Amino acid sequence: MSGSGNVIGFPSATAPAAHEAPDDHLKHVGELRISLPLYNIYLAETDELLRVLTRDFGEWRHEQRAVSGEALQAVHTLAGTSGTVGFQALRDLAHALETTIETVVPPRAGLRDAQHDVLEQATQRIGQMLQAFALGDLAPAQPDMIEALNTLWRSLTAPPGESREEQLDALFAATYASIVGTPAQAVSPAETPAGAAAGPADPQLETLFAATYASIVADALQADVPATAETPAADLGSSDDLFDAGFEHAPPLEHALPEALVPAIMPADAAALLAASAGISDELDLDLLSVFLEEGADLLPQIGEALRSWQQQPHDSGQAQMLLRTLHTVKGSARMAGAMRLGQHAHEIETHIENMLHAGTATPQAFEELLAHYDHALHLFEQLQQPLLPLPGMEDMPVAEPKAALVRVRADILDRLVNQAGEVSITRSKMENEVGVLGASLAEFSDNLQRLRRQLREVEIQAESQIASRMAVGSERDFDPLEFDRFTRLQELTRMMAESVNDVASFHENLSHSVDAVTDDLVLQARLTRDLQRDLMQIRMVPFASIAERLFRVARQSAKEVDKRVNLDIRGGGVEIDRSVLERMAAPFEHLLRNAIVHGIEPRDARLAAGKSETGELLVQVSQQGNEVAIAFSDDGAGLDLERIRAKALSAGLVAPDAQLGDAQAAELIFAPGFSTADSLTELAGRGVGMDIVRSEALALGGRIETATQAGQGLRFTIHLPLTLAVTQVVLLAAHGKTYALPSVLVEQVLHLKGEQLEQVQAAGCIESHGHALALHHLSSMLGETPAAPAVQRYVPVLLLRNGNDRLALQVDDVLGNREVVVKHVGPQLARMPGIAGATVLGTGDIVLILNPVALAQHLEHHPELLPQYVVASGDQRAASSALAAPRACVMVVDDSLTVRRVMQRLFEREGYLVMLAKDGVDALEQLHALAAPAMPALLLVDVEMPRMDGFDLTRNVRSDDKTRAIPVIMITSRSADKHRTHAFELGVNAYFGKPFQEDELLAEVARLLGGGVA
Repeated sequence: MSGSGNVIGFPSATAPAAHEAPDDHLKHVGELRISLPLYNIYLAETDELLRVLTRDFGEWRHEQRAVSGEALQAVHTLAGTSGTVGFQALRDLAHALETTIETVVPPRAGLRDAQHDVLEQATQRIGQMLQAFALGDLAPAQPDMIEALNTLWRSLTAPPGESREEQLDALFAATYASIVGTPAQAVSPAETPAGAAAGPADPQLETLFAATYASIVADALQADVPATAETPAADLGSSDDLFDAGFEHAPPLEHALPEALVPAIMPADAAALLAASAGISDELDLDLLSVFLEEGADLLPQIGEALRSWQQQPHDSGQAQMLLRTLHTVKGSARMAGAMRLGQHAHEIETHIENMLHAGTATPQAFEELLAHYDHALHLFEQLQQPLLPLPGMEDMPVAEPKAALVRVRADILDRLVNQAGEVSITRSKMENEVGVLGASLAEFSDNLQRLRRQLREVEIQAESQIASRMAVGSERDFDPLEFDRFTRLQELTRMMAESVNDVASFHENLSHSVDAVTDDLVLQARLTRDLQRDLMQIRMVPFASIAERLFRVARQSAKEVDKRVNLDIRGGGVEIDRSVLERMAAPFEHLLRNAIVHGIEPRDARLAAGKSETGELLVQVSQQGNEVAIAFSDDGAGLDLERIRAKALSAGLVAPDAQLGDAQAAELIFAPGFSTADSLTELAGRGVGMDIVRSEALALGGRIETATQAGQGLRFTIHLPLTLAVTQVVLLAAHGKTYALPSVLVEQVLHLKGEQLEQVQAAGCIESHGHALALHHLSSMLGETPAAPAVQRYVPVLLLRNGNDRLALQVDDVLGNREVVVKHVGPQLARMPGIAGATVLGTGDIVLILNPVALAQHLEHHPELLPQYVVASGDQRAASSALAAPRACVMVVDDSLTVRRVMQRLFEREGYLVMLAKDGVDALEQLHALAAPAMPALLLVDVEMPRMDGFDLTRNVRSDDKTRAIPVIMITSRSADKHRTHAFELGVNAYFGKPFQEDELLAEVARLLGGGVA
């Protein structure tokens, strides 16, 4: 057509004059000279504004509402930016459009169809003007369109008395004139302003523009009806051509016709697509690249999701339109950042989609091509994120850290902040322990201060008694020393001691206030630290859907390589998980998908023969279970061939020839290193590596993996992973003299069992709870140690644990309380050990393992051959412990002096005894009455002078109670007179020692009493 010839003539019309030196940094549009960056920005911005107006006016036609703020803002911005670059004709038209739609405000409900036609014709005229601008020509003024908008404005602002018919007639007349009668006139020399286009002395340019303009509006000239509204898809296509023409350097002939009229032949794979865009190179703007990378990371997954939604509903054009809008945004942003290859590729995907819409060829093959092109777009984007070679414009720039531009805070800095917050928590725990010790010392200090006051008062009383006695004997003296205001030296000393005690009491009070203030500050600091850690954790958390596109691409490529059809469905993608956990497990997740496609999903003919659909179904289901995330990978394939696995394991020497493998044990063999049932080595299978890596990575992160298979129905792998690796709540336990930690999320209830109830539960080997029979395990036995509860234990704690659907009752020696701890990695040696979820450092500096007894019990259930080994280990340990020392006896030290109690405790613990402490007789009796008979101390070490109840009264109470009558009593006191000794033996004391005593003699006496069977 003539339109094509006219377009070919554009370069000569828009080229600078022969005597002018061309400037690479200026863009010549008619008589305008615009800087190239401003030209590019203007094209991109106006293209987006036109898209907003076209969409909003199209939606407005079907909605009874007033003008939207988005449309007002877009047309206002269009007028302003057009005036900035000097495009006065478009500025005037946009200003007239803005003035018109500003009148459609509440309470006006909307416009009539004819009025909407005027607005749509105005947006089409704006698009045509922008297209001419992108091709290097400056469109003339548009008085006809401006007059039509003014007529519409007058009809909208006319007084109520004017007839509606007259308004409608005027509006139709103006619209008809703007569409049909004026295009040729608008470009005639008589009506073309000198400042808007070429002057009258340049008829060649006028003739060229007239022909070009006529070719653009050819459809309108050939229409049989006065007004024809194009479809939104056609608007979008023409605006895309306008935008593309300003950037692409292909010959003008390629852009002569609208894209809807040009048959687009898209390549069938990424290699052909690369060849199609081989002549395009990136011109990166490093300042804009980082912004585009962040935007693209959000938009590209939206394209993939829209593609899949459209594929599931091919007749839903709404999904296609949303897809086109997103692609359009990616294309514009990529070209603004200089990523020309990605921009061109996005443009070709748009063209392909538009052709599918126009031709109605939304077939499965067309969608497969689209998904292949989308995968290549992801590949181009990944090259921008982590370029293998320096990209254009980056040769002289220092190499940036990988992915540093994708986050506002670099990942390594964020990890370091989390670790530092964890160290702050550990330091706070240490301070809390120290303050706790200080508080206990203050309590002892208070007791000693009270005892000192009492003793001082006794000294004062004794002094007064001596003075009164002396006065009675020496009454013949004329004057008493007190009558001369003279005090004896004893009275002076007692008063000075009273003052000193008061000073010490003041010091104690001040110290107590300081400790209380520090405790309050620590509580506040703990809350602030928890808030800090929670916020840092929230920054580290990312949705599982962030790797969804990666998994979809792996599934598509794997299915294509093995010629199978699969459908991948991801549910629960919004569940958030620690970024480091997700990144580390991304490769194992990909391997599980490849395994499911290569090994699990049967070939097409086999599926059809089995009565299944030709397309295999893969499901990835993500759910949060307490402090864990469960990711289940399931398929509807053939499941595990357990017989083949057994045969392969037997031939590989992994199991003994006479071994009887259950189904669960056979399924576990697939995790053995080097194990594979593939007959041949391919790119995707047969190497025997992968599944062991999957389990190793899960175990290293403190997780676990479960397998469930059903022959002919499918296979499911469930991976349990911690939500975060930094901070968690744990319950501290004691077992066999060692401290362990359990995640608090596992603990449902803590029971305290005594006497007959404990014996019944231990005999049954299970405990009933909420209608479930929970197997009872002792933590020491599960760890291969000999259970040995302390003799002083009043009750036995049993923890009811739950992990998903698995339940367990765990008996321990003691529950030490709940703690918030920082989880540390245990290293590769312990990471493979089942049941170890990590380690932590307590405030005391002790390193404690974090256990998962449920996982450990499952491991023992699947590997019953380990139980005999545990029995042997327990027997060896029992023999070694019996050879080293006899079972330790328990003694109770009763003394009001803290120093004496600690010295005695150190002495007897050094000799292998268990030691109980009591600060006076009342405290000792309370402890004895609370203990069960098997937990009674074997011997009592008692002082005589104690507050509330002295040693004599304590001995009398011990001997009068049948429960404690047989306990031997050794009295250690500074009262060494014969009358005290005699009184003690009369009460039933077994031995009497004066202070200071000989340690060897005391230990020998204790050994004699305990060895004589008294204990």
